[in-house]
Amino acid sequence: MAATLGGTGIAPVLGVQPQLVSFGTVVEGQSSPPMEIHLANEGDDLLEVLSLFGLAAPFGLVAGGTCESPAFTLPAGEQCSYQLAFTPDELGTHNQAVFIPSDSFGGDQAFMLEGVGVSLEIFSDKFESAPE
Repeated sequence: MAATLGGTGIAPVLGVQPQLVSFGTVVEGQSSPPMEIHLANEGDDLLEVLSLFGLAAPFGLVAGGTCESPAFTLPAGEQCSYQLAFTPDELGTHNQAVFIPSDSFGGDQAFMLEGVGVSLEIFSDKFESAPE
């Protein structure tokens, strides 16, 4: 005896855009303009976002995003955003991977943050200059 089964799976799917947020050069001790990261539930069931694992100084969340603080749920077809800033406390290149644990069918997602801390030069004529 044989039986034919059919149906459609229901699952949440986390989408993250962009995969890389580059803040460029920022003077040490100052903050960059905010940049956005978008989270979307591209699936057809409620998505539970558990945390933003690995987000730490010199990168951080700033006011203005539409996502709630983790843990939160995101309905199917909905999206939200976080505003992020880069405030270097030392010179040089900074890179950070941020992981987003969730109950997504595709597994946890991640995005990368990068920025370069530079010094502010003050010349004898009292004009300031930062490298470009």
